[in-house]
Amino acid sequence: MRSLLFIPCFALACASHEPPTDGTAPTSPTTPAVQLRGAVSSVNLVDDCPEPETPAIPAEQAAKPSADVAPGAALYGEPGPGFGPGCTQSTVQLTLAHDGRTTLPIAIAEVRVVASGKAVGKVSVRAPQRWEADGRYSAWDQTIPAGSEVKASYRVGLPDWKAPEVAPDGYGRDLVLEVDVVFEGRTITLRSSTFQRERPHVVVT
Repeated sequence: MRSLLFIPCFALACASHEPPTDGTAPTSPTTPAVQLRGAVSSVNLVDDCPEPETPAIPAEQAAKPSADVAPGAALYGEPGPGFGPGCTQSTVQLTLAHDGRTTLPIAIAEVRVVASGKAVGKVSVRAPQRWEADGRYSAWDQTIPAGSEVKASYRVGLPDWKAPEVAPDGYGRDLVLEVDVVFEGRTITLRSSTFQRERPHVVVT
């Protein structure tokens, strides 16, 4: 009689440790509740340009009809024709998404340039933007809506090129960019593929 009572209790204990049968994986206490999916899509490391300034237009010129401006004439505050070294801003593009059910924020904690497996300098990051469906970038508040993929772009600065791995200016060296993304209290490092610093472009003005 005692053995008959023992058998149902043993079966109950075993059933309580069986995985779910509805196709869902058991939840692990070490598995984050919401997963971030991210990648460094591209890196363009060229220059670190000053932020553009919009010059004030004198009232008399602002009031002048456009017909009074000769064709091909430079507008106020624009340089005249010629050649000059253009300043191409360095940028990094990220692709970001998550499997949460609400809009969630991210933040960039740090961005590093790596050469020969060694971090050779940190770079600043600013001006977050996202790619819109109508084919343009717009200001971005660094939030990711549920069920959406964000194609983001940041302006980045340049590292100190004094490290022997990249001295004197980083040209011709294989580089990797590491981006530390803070998401849901965790820091996740995204790494780019290998790239090289581009030389400044000369543009017609």
